[in-house]
Amino acid sequence: MATPTTTTTTAPERVFGVNFGTQRSVVAESSGDVVLNELGAMTTATLVAFKGDERLLGEAAVLSASTNPRNTVDALNLLLGADLARAQAISSQLPGQRAALESDADGRVCARVEYRGESVVFTLEQLAGMFLGKLAEQMGKRARDAPIHAIVAVPAQWTERETAALALAAKIAGIPRLSTVTRDAALARCFVRKHPLESADEDAVKHIAIVDIGHATTSVCTVLASEGDLALGADNFDRQLFAHFQQQVLEKHQLSVSLNSKEGKRLFQACEKLKKLLSTIGEAAVTVENVAQDRDVGIAISRDLFEQLCAAESARVTELVASALATAQLADPGHTVASVEIVGGGTRIPFVQAAILKALGTDLQRGSSLLGRMLDSTTAIAVGAAFSSDTVEADEALALSEGQQHQLEGFVALEQQMRAHDSELAAIAHERNAIEAFVYEMRSKSSEAHGDKLDAAQLTPLLDAAEDWIYSEESEFATLPAITAKRQEIEAQIRAVSSAYFAAVAADGQALEAHLEEESKKAAAERAAEGGDEDHDTRKLKKPERMRLVVKNKEEGNELFRDGNVQHAAARYVKALSHASKFFDLSESDVEEVNKLRLSLYLNLAQCYLKLEAWPKAIANCKDALAIDPQNAKALYRRALAHEKDKNIELAALDVKAALAVAPEDKAILKLDERLKLVQKPTTLTSSSERQGVQGLCR
Repeated sequence: MATPTTTTTTAPERVFGVNFGTQRSVVAESSGDVVLNELGAMTTATLVAFKGDERLLGEAAVLSASTNPRNTVDALNLLLGADLARAQAISSQLPGQRAALESDADGRVCARVEYRGESVVFTLEQLAGMFLGKLAEQMGKRARDAPIHAIVAVPAQWTERETAALALAAKIAGIPRLSTVTRDAALARCFVRKHPLESADEDAVKHIAIVDIGHATTSVCTVLASEGDLALGADNFDRQLFAHFQQQVLEKHQLSVSLNSKEGKRLFQACEKLKKLLSTIGEAAVTVENVAQDRDVGIAISRDLFEQLCAAESARVTELVASALATAQLADPGHTVASVEIVGGGTRIPFVQAAILKALGTDLQRGSSLLGRMLDSTTAIAVGAAFSSDTVEADEALALSEGQQHQLEGFVALEQQMRAHDSELAAIAHERNAIEAFVYEMRSKSSEAHGDKLDAAQLTPLLDAAEDWIYSEESEFATLPAITAKRQEIEAQIRAVSSAYFAAVAADGQALEAHLEEESKKAAAERAAEGGDEDHDTRKLKKPERMRLVVKNKEEGNELFRDGNVQHAAARYVKALSHASKFFDLSESDVEEVNKLRLSLYLNLAQCYLKLEAWPKAIANCKDALAIDPQNAKALYRRALAHEKDKNIELAALDVKAALAVAPEDKAILKLDERLKLVQKPTTLTSSSERQGVQGLCR
């Protein structure tokens, strides 16, 4: 008799693209969806900080950058792979204070910080691994049990040294498979995938260039060629402003402000604000608070002077663009650059745009139509990296050397210990919060139903004692078993002196449960009699059961949408809305909860119908969403998109205007507004042959 064999199926690999940025990082999935962090934001601060016994990663470390700078490490992507001299040079150009850098006994670059009561050092690879571990946590929640393949976008100018350091950091983070793609290639892939192009004759090929000026680095890509400068970025313009005002403050106010001081960081942040203002207006002024003790200073500058201060940087931008064009042999008159896609905060500066066009032999007045903004500066690199899974190959630089393998064992063991400690601290905080919430909740019960059954003489001293303990030294240093035991003790004592109250509340709950159970049975019988069609479900279901059906259908819809099954996803969202309309006797907070769900479902349906090109249905669902939240920018934006596709430009423009009033800095809305304004003007790529040129170039 043959022995039966068992086969195990492994979930398909989930691919994620990562933009490992200087200030903020982004994660996207191969579907093009951006993976949100724990706060629901698309970007995560590229920071690692230490506070007492805690490690603070990503958004949790933002406050620490100002209040605890000596124990905070930033700009990890710039430092990774650098030797000590270069790392210290990079750090010295950053504003404010930060953790000190040094070499350990093995010559590795480390940051010294205070952690768990000791002065300790962590290598740059360890610190990057801590941060990447935070991003991996976000990926893991999306991937669930599926293996993760992370594709990190890196500068084209990175050497094997930087790439090897990244590989070690990824292993420390617990990322099972890592690939890299250049930032240029990621942007090109994003452009092609987001904007499908038509076929055309090869004889009519034209080309695009992509210019990315990020916070600290710049790259120019014609796909056939790439040029970059790891020492040129938007912060170079900030530093020129800083140097100007540093001298001005010294001369006018006799105050010496160092870049690497708290006061210097405040002045630098004011310069960043001025730079952004000068992108839209000719002159700008801001106030720098606390440049000295209880002393504020006003600074002002014109756009013309700003341009003069940054003449060298502008020339470098022109040089980079011209060099890339020459390398790709696109500088000849016979090779036309049809569009220059600009990405990154630095490209918003008017004189930077002029510097780009100068390399093409034109200026802003004559050649502004050449500048394209089809790529989202925040997400394009991460999305493009995620789209690159079919092109990346095994990189030998990502294989660890013997020395790195030996280091890895110790690094991973330490990282696991720190993660266990992080989890324990989170559990302690949860227990402490549970005690505090229970105490505050019991204090309010006297004015609610059955409050007359509470004995204040017995209850109040217990609540006071519990609240005192929360803020005591014993609580501050309590271990997890100790604080868990204390919570149980406090709850038991309070329940013992309030037994009559809790009995009355329990009786109410049982009576309601029995009533709803009976209604649920009636509903089930009616559904069975009518063939199980839930649209005929007119009976009352208890809220938890109805909510379970709403959430279940919504989550199924989300999963189907992510997998590209848009029509089936829409059907699930419709079912979820059907259930959401059948709640009854809801409290004010319950109504708010249900409306939030309904709003989300209408927005999801609108997105589905946009994908399915069912413009009237998309418009109708946006209208329903706006009935719940009249100022919802997402609903206004999606309705505007549907109106645009339905050739109703006037209504689209009205919705965009309303959306901008709510979210004036939303990049997607701004792009749609710009597109609507240009709808009657000729575009750069006017023929199918021109568009095919872009496609052929970016493959």
